[in-house]
Amino acid sequence: MNKSFSDPTPQHPPRWADRLLSWLTPPDLLEELQGDLHEQFAQRVDQVGSWRVRWWYGLEALKVIRPYYLRRRVARLANRQKELLPKRRATTRPYYTSEYLSPSLLNPDMIRNYVKIAWRNLWKNKLFSLVNILSLSLSMAVGVILFTGLKATFDTDHFHPELNQLVRVLTQETKEGEQTKWATAPLPLATQLDNVSFVEKTVKVRLAGRHNLQTDKGDVPIDIKFSEPSFFDVFGFQLVSGTAQSLANNSTTLFLTKKTAEKIFGSTNVLGHTVRFENLGYFTVGGIIQDPPLETHLPIEAMLSISATEMLEKKGAIPTTSQDWGGFKSSAIYARLKSEGNLEKLNAKLQNYNRKLDKSNLQFLAQPLEDITPGKIAIKNNPNAGTSWEDVKTQLFIILSLTLLAAFNYISLALARAFSRAQEVGVRKTIGATRGQVIGQFLMESTLVALFALLFTVPCVIILAHYIPDMDDVTFSWDIALLVGLITYAVITGLVAGAFPSSLLSAFQPIQVLRKMQNIKLFRGVAVYKALIVVQFSVTIMFMILVVIVADYDRKNNAIISSTVPSNVLTLDLNGEKYQNLRNEISQLSQVETTLATNWYYEPIKMGKDSVTLNDKTLEINYVSIDPRTIETEGISLIAGQNFSENMPISTEQ
Repeated sequence: MNKSFSDPTPQHPPRWADRLLSWLTPPDLLEELQGDLHEQFAQRVDQVGSWRVRWWYGLEALKVIRPYYLRRRVARLANRQKELLPKRRATTRPYYTSEYLSPSLLNPDMIRNYVKIAWRNLWKNKLFSLVNILSLSLSMAVGVILFTGLKATFDTDHFHPELNQLVRVLTQETKEGEQTKWATAPLPLATQLDNVSFVEKTVKVRLAGRHNLQTDKGDVPIDIKFSEPSFFDVFGFQLVSGTAQSLANNSTTLFLTKKTAEKIFGSTNVLGHTVRFENLGYFTVGGIIQDPPLETHLPIEAMLSISATEMLEKKGAIPTTSQDWGGFKSSAIYARLKSEGNLEKLNAKLQNYNRKLDKSNLQFLAQPLEDITPGKIAIKNNPNAGTSWEDVKTQLFIILSLTLLAAFNYISLALARAFSRAQEVGVRKTIGATRGQVIGQFLMESTLVALFALLFTVPCVIILAHYIPDMDDVTFSWDIALLVGLITYAVITGLVAGAFPSSLLSAFQPIQVLRKMQNIKLFRGVAVYKALIVVQFSVTIMFMILVVIVADYDRKNNAIISSTVPSNVLTLDLNGEKYQNLRNEISQLSQVETTLATNWYYEPIKMGKDSVTLNDKTLEINYVSIDPRTIETEGISLIAGQNFSENMPISTEQ
């Protein structure tokens, strides 16, 4: 007898899966999606069996679970509950809506999508992208150079250990009721500070200026400083060879930096070599100092022992100021405190060492080494303090101006392609993109262009820095702070450049764009765009005029010099040589009638600057340096007063 057995496994999809689909899937998609799954279920049931196909159906139903489907379902339930509650006037915008909830602009998925689409657009329009990147990089190059200069300024002296405990002693001179701060201090004060309990170590540095080191190839002007072994304990200068103690053991010991040794000898393996400084005598190289990794307010070329000053003072080679409280303008005193909190105690202690001189009174105060840079204009005798705060503000303003100029150029190029991007905006808005999302997309493109411009600019600046005056010797550290600053600068440039085009293009109405492009008047009433064009051309013309003015000034200045200086007058650049020595040699020539020295001719733009107080008003003045013969030789008539004396001491100021 034949028996028919029925399969106990149901031949229909799992009910829980169908309920899940109907609960999550939007109504307009449910019928199509569920119909396709049922059709595939019927086809597979005979191929793989009921149990496998039911597992497959359940997995497909689970795949439907998406965050935005869940948010939609929650919003639907919230609206249903809202309908059951008594109606009241809404005071705030509801968080949930029955419509599709757009993801946040800062959503990682959205940012990833922005980057992907921006890269595709840039790659698709290679020529346009290259023009944008090159134009931005040229504008950003000056900004990057200024950034590196600012970084070098703020990095100054940051290679010293325990920097927050290092101080420099300043001298405040009161003369005829006027107070002047000097970055130097008298050497006798250091002996007094050695007995202060909270002062760990002191360093005496005497500034000797430039002296000619005599070599077989001629004289080489070298800046000399006198100091002691504690210099290398307090500061971060490292010795490549030799020992610091040799400065105390031998008064004829000479330390050279690596750069100076290579300039003079062509090598750093020069220990034991004997050299001669003009008017100072013979010294033996006893150590090589490693060039500092960062900028310093205390640059070193050559260092002699502080004990050598007594011998040189007796010979008359240098002024006698070692024990003179009034000779504070040629020496500096530094100290390392036992803790940072001892600064106020030191300032109070320094008041006990005030000195009253014949024509002035001296007071002393401590300045943290970190506060030396940026430089303070009010502190005199401080030539290597770096850029002042006023210059820092000026450079920041220039960086901002260059950023705006770079943005103007990008805006012009971006708006030139506005019509080609209009249909793209229309399609995006038609499929549901909000205006904020369109703005985010354009801002991402402009930011990517700025970042690519930065990648192109930085290597070029590093290479060109060797050919830019005053940039070759600038040292700074490539650390996280600089990289973050440059990236931030590029991002801000990109956001500023893309703000106006993105705002304008995102305002397009999709119906107008997709229906008839010629009906769109892109720049109707856009006064801002017209203003940008005017400003861009105006600034360009101003820069051109500035270049012409500077070139014309230089030409006229040379013409004035040529017309002022008679044909029988020969002008020479000293190039660091001492004028007195050169004058003595030139005067021995029979063809030479007289000699004079001035910086009036060669550097009219780099005249000295100072301030004077007159009738309770402080005035900024420019001055030039001359010798007494200049007045007579140039035929200058003095309305009042008299000429400088031929025998006027160097320390006298008039």
